[in-house]
Order: sequence, then structure tokens, then C-alpha cells
Amino acid sequence: MNIFTLMRSCARDDVICIGPDATCIETAQKLKDSNIGALLVIERDGTVAGMVSERDIVRTYAELGTNFERKTVGDLMTRDVIVCTGDDDVLDVLEILHRKHIRHIPVVEDGKATAMLSIRDFEYACKELQLQAFTDPLTGLPNRRAFFETFSKELARHDRFGVPLSIALADIDHFKLVNDQYGHAAGDEVLGKFAHILTREFRSFDGIGRIGGEEFALLFPHTRLAEASRACKRIMDTIASTPILTESGEITVSVSIGLTEVGSGEDNLDLILKRADQLLYAAKTSGRNCLRIDAQDALSVFEDGAPVVPCQGRTIRHQMG
Repeated sequence: MNIFTLMRSCARDDVICIGPDATCIETAQKLKDSNIGALLVIERDGTVAGMVSERDIVRTYAELGTNFERKTVGDLMTRDVIVCTGDDDVLDVLEILHRKHIRHIPVVEDGKATAMLSIRDFEYACKELQLQAFTDPLTGLPNRRAFFETFSKELARHDRFGVPLSIALADIDHFKLVNDQYGHAAGDEVLGKFAHILTREFRSFDGIGRIGGEEFALLFPHTRLAEASRACKRIMDTIASTPILTESGEITVSVSIGLTEVGSGEDNLDLILKRADQLLYAAKTSGRNCLRIDAQDALSVFEDGAPVVPCQGRTIRHQMG
């Protein structure tokens, strides 16, 4: 992100300034009325002469007392002003602000100041950049990169402390038909509402992410297979029974899920995801709208005898009760 983009995002397209001949009283009043922490000092030709801040005013008053009124901005302003341009990178400028302990910086083009930005503007922009880097813009969920970082942390916690951990991959059934029949705009609405349902149904410490297309990942920290499978089944039932209202009409979809529990001492993220993906594939190819888990005694997990399938002979034994 460059400075021009930052200025547009925070509506900074002007600069409040004062002349070098203004008195300290006038300057203090302008700072108060403008509700800002610093003013640019501008010569009559529009060039930057310096900068004066609230700190300069307070320090001068503390030093001079009643003689404060006799001083002008030119007597106390900072003359060596660091500036930036609209093409500069936000992160580069923020690094300078921190390193130089600067709280305000003017934006200068062709020798003339066009805006004044505060360190808060830059810190807000950095938070937005971080949010964009880790958030799927369509659903508002963590994106693939963010989800995998969360998964890696939870996997490390599982490996270190032996806490249970389960993970599922979920895929909206026949999503291509939704796009073909109703249009991609309606498909986007379905994805957004599906993400909303996931967020609403899951616990705050569970992990949810959109990892591609119509595929989502569900992470269940401190959760055994039985509890995670009940959560997945609840999601399936909610999705199948909730028509999604779009501008193209109501659309009802279903979801297929592959669920696995991380075994004791298992720390290979790729292999765990591959296993969940194989289970998802099994769910998709055996009728959809179903859940596949890789436990030898998985039938005991569901009271309704939901269909399950083993994954390459791997077994997770779940002790009920």
C-alpha cells in the first residue's frame, strides 16, 4: 500500500497549517480547534518551513511562563522536517516514524504539502494490510494461509501437551451447478451465507477457514472425534435445512465433510490434511451430503448410524464416556 492509498482510506486530502509569524497563543488555539497533534508551518509560497506540535507548545509555556505570549511559531518550530510522498510505501514510512520517534509526517508533492498523516493513520493501515493478507475477502473468514498458521500452532500444542485435536474438510455439494444455474453472483452469496452459518454454529476457539473455491477447513482444538463429528453433523443438517436467500431466489445446498482426529505423536500437517481430503473425496463420491471419518469403531460415534469409511486402514479408537 502506498501513501496515496492510505490518504484515500482515511480521507486525508488536506493539510491544516499555520504561518511562521503566528503567535504561540494562536497556534495553541488552532491545535485545539483542529483537534490534531501537530501543525505544518508553511511559508507564503506554500513550501514547508517546519512543524509545530502540542509538545512544543507545552514545553515552551513551561519554560517561559508569561513570556510565552511573545514567542512566534518560528521561534519554536522544528525546522528539520522528515516528509514523505504519495508514492512511498506505508510500511517503509511507518518504520521511519518508529525509528525516529515521530508522530506526524507531511505528504509533499512538488515541494508543496498536500496532507498531514499521524502515526495512528499508519498503524491503522498496517492492521488493514494484515487483515487483507489473512482474510478471504468474499466470506470474511481466515484464508488458506491464515488457517494453516492456526493449524500449525494447534498441532504444535497437540504434540507438546497431548491435547486432542480434530480437523475436517468441508465442500459444498454441486456448487458448479449453482454457478451455472443462478450465476456467479448468486454463488458468491451462497459462499458468504455458508460462511456465516459456520461462524454462528462453531465455538469461538474453533478454527474456520476458506481454503479454496467452495472448500472450507474446520479445526477443533481440545476435541475428540465424537464431539467433532457431532458438530459436523449439526452443520450438515443446518445447511441442508436452511434455504439461502439470494437475489436470484432461494437456493438450498448440502455439504460433504471428511473428518479425522490427529493421532498421538502425529505432527505432519500435510499428511493429516491429505487424510482429511481423502475422506472428503470418499464423501463426495458416495452420494454427497454425508460425513466420512476414519475410526474403526466410528459407527458407535453416531446414534443414527451415519455412514463412515476407514482411510487406508488407519484407526482411531475412541473411548466413549
